[in-house]
Amino acid sequence: MLARLFREILGRISRPDIRSPSTAVAELTRATQVSTDPQFALNLARALQDLGRDDEALSHYLRVLDADSGVFEAHLAVGIIFFRKSDFARAESHFRAAVGIRPESAEAENWLTYLLDIELRFEELIAHQKHMQRRLPNDGRSIMLALLVPRHYHSVEQIRDTRARLTREIRDLLDGPPLHVADPAQDIGVATFSLAYHGENDRELQQLVAQLCRKAYQPKHGVPLERRQRGKIRIGFFSEHLNNHPIGRLNQGLITRLSRQDFELCVFSFARHQDPVAQRVRAAADRYLAFENEPLARIEAVVAEQELDVLFYPDIGMDPLAYFLAYSRLAPVQCVTWGHPVTTGIDTIDYFISADAIEPPGAAGHYSEQLVRLPAFFLPAYEQPPPLTAVKSREQFGLRDDRHLYICPQSLFKLHPDFDWAIGEILRRDPNGEVLLIHDAYPMPAAMLRERFRGNFPDVEDRVKFMPRMPWLDCLNLMAVSDVMLDTFHFGGGNTSYEGLAMGTPIVTLPAPHLRGRFTLGCYLEMGLDECIARTPQHYVDIAVQLARERDYREHVSRKIVATRDVLFENVGAVRALEDFLLRVCPAGK
Repeated sequence: MLARLFREILGRISRPDIRSPSTAVAELTRATQVSTDPQFALNLARALQDLGRDDEALSHYLRVLDADSGVFEAHLAVGIIFFRKSDFARAESHFRAAVGIRPESAEAENWLTYLLDIELRFEELIAHQKHMQRRLPNDGRSIMLALLVPRHYHSVEQIRDTRARLTREIRDLLDGPPLHVADPAQDIGVATFSLAYHGENDRELQQLVAQLCRKAYQPKHGVPLERRQRGKIRIGFFSEHLNNHPIGRLNQGLITRLSRQDFELCVFSFARHQDPVAQRVRAAADRYLAFENEPLARIEAVVAEQELDVLFYPDIGMDPLAYFLAYSRLAPVQCVTWGHPVTTGIDTIDYFISADAIEPPGAAGHYSEQLVRLPAFFLPAYEQPPPLTAVKSREQFGLRDDRHLYICPQSLFKLHPDFDWAIGEILRRDPNGEVLLIHDAYPMPAAMLRERFRGNFPDVEDRVKFMPRMPWLDCLNLMAVSDVMLDTFHFGGGNTSYEGLAMGTPIVTLPAPHLRGRFTLGCYLEMGLDECIARTPQHYVDIAVQLARERDYREHVSRKIVATRDVLFENVGAVRALEDFLLRVCPAGK
């Protein structure tokens, strides 16, 4: 009778009409009361986890492991729950157990790799991957091992050593035996995101990476280079981040303002995001296709079926799927722009879309693609941040009114070791100054930077404050109550620069020799202001300290920013310029 009850419960839970996790919880709770079979506890834990009741789920998963420590699913689930609680030590022990039980599991392996990565345990990550390669050798992991680089650096020398190692290991694989991967997004699983933050010309290195990936991977799908004959140009936008993400906010103006007289718009997304940015993007599209957990070959096939004239990538290099999709020829014209502002090195990307005003002389040498310097403001129809309706005081942020506040709200991986000198000099020149940074999602980057600061400017590092992560409007508020914003060296602000200027906060910038450090310059050029544009690192410090210490001068500059900032927002010049370019390279076939 008991066995029949178990089978009946399992049958009801597995039937398609039982879709509610709460129904499953009720059924399985009754089952666990009459049986010690760990399978019921495992299924109950899964149902509770589906309902977001992690603490209850955890107790049942641990019950399963008490009965049988070899249950892969329980170790993986417990690891994920502890990870969400930021209990990384216990999460790691369960991820390692899961990998030990089922070493072929990509999910367990990815979780463990991610944990080691976010804890900045780079050498351990490499050692673990080499162990796995010996245990389960495959070409994808060989390439991944060659391409892995740290996210954060202790010194310029470490950056140079990293790039030298990367070049050497890629060349070794290029000179070695044949390689093959079926799905590089899954089998290799890393893009080249971190290279852009080194402050170097990445063209040669990116092309080497692409040569290595080309050696191992030949896309299954492609389209002819000749364009079909029809009235409108069919353009596709492909990104993981067309939602409330910096990439979504940077590109929603382009997608929603593109001429429907000349263009038919297809958007490819990774999920049906529901935030306002995603909704505006989806509403603007003639066709909206969302992929969820699809293999690369399937995505290639679906994109090829759309018969695009132009495939437009806002941000190649930020995630493996878009990066490896770009190796396919899925439209006669394939473009990338500066959501991730560095060349791709990929020979199937034809054009890098930029703007004349922000590219330095000789910039074509930075790109494997043909550089397109649009004759217009570089940001298409960026939406102005809302005005602050209830401004918090400094005291409400735990800050003192009598301090000069220098805010640097960039992601912490943007803080190149060269920037440490400027922070130290500002704090030495301004004994009443404090530099505000914002914590990453995880604690280790701030801890690593604190250690680096102690080594590079130990006399004043105690006046660097790491602020907690906060909602977007609070971050805008913090910019507004700060005296000066500091644009980071080599790779500066994008969204944050628009946000800071919208608050009227002066941003000090030192234009870099590459695009990724010139966006704040572009804003000031469009506004017709030059007070905050530095010529040298020393001049950068001079400007920042003067703005912070001389209130009248700072207010004068802030008034000029407020008087001219409107030109930055809802500016459709870049949209029209891009349309003109696309009509030239892909004329409508009427």
